[in-house]
Amino acid sequence: MIKAVIFYLDGLMVDTEQMCFQLFKKVGKEHNIDVTLEFYRLLIGGNSTILDEVSKTYPFTHEICKLVEPVREDWFYEYFKNPGDCNKPGLQELYNYLKANGYKIAIASSSRHKYIHKVLNYLGFEFVPDAIVGGDEVKIAKPNPAVFLKAAEMLNTPVEECLVLEDSRNGIIAAHRANIKSIFIEDMVLPDDLMKSYFDIQLDSLHDVINYLE
Repeated sequence: MIKAVIFYLDGLMVDTEQMCFQLFKKVGKEHNIDVTLEFYRLLIGGNSTILDEVSKTYPFTHEICKLVEPVREDWFYEYFKNPGDCNKPGLQELYNYLKANGYKIAIASSSRHKYIHKVLNYLGFEFVPDAIVGGDEVKIAKPNPAVFLKAAEMLNTPVEECLVLEDSRNGIIAAHRANIKSIFIEDMVLPDDLMKSYFDIQLDSLHDVINYLE
């Protein structure tokens, strides 16, 4: 029986992967770097090790990432003009359902706490998780399961009673390695055969998670 739901943040709760892709293209154009969707998809849910791998095919990988980082925060507010503009469909409805039905809620993200709280404060409604695990709390990034195991621990909930909501390949692999059921909700990453063998089900939106839990 599922008693806790663990949310990923970027691309799952909020439409920030599309936001970042547009920023990468903008900065790339300014520096004569051709940023394609194929390239950007390789970065999603990745870490420094992934960047090193991607750079073997795309030598400009580290350069474009360094160029984007200092302007990303300002771009967030330029791209999302109003609070709530960043929300993925069904986010508020799912949150209200989980709270009303006694589920524990965690956010497990590769981003730092400061960024996570910035995004939460811009949702346009009060989203209060029972636990937050940021990338500054775990030494090894996904696909290592550490971030999800830490979330389950903070929720004081066995992994068998947790459910992960993910949109990235590394996230689905990490949930599998943590022995936690997962739901894949497609954003910019297309599920491959390995992912399909790992996640429990693929749904169209966060709103559909309500029907799954019922």
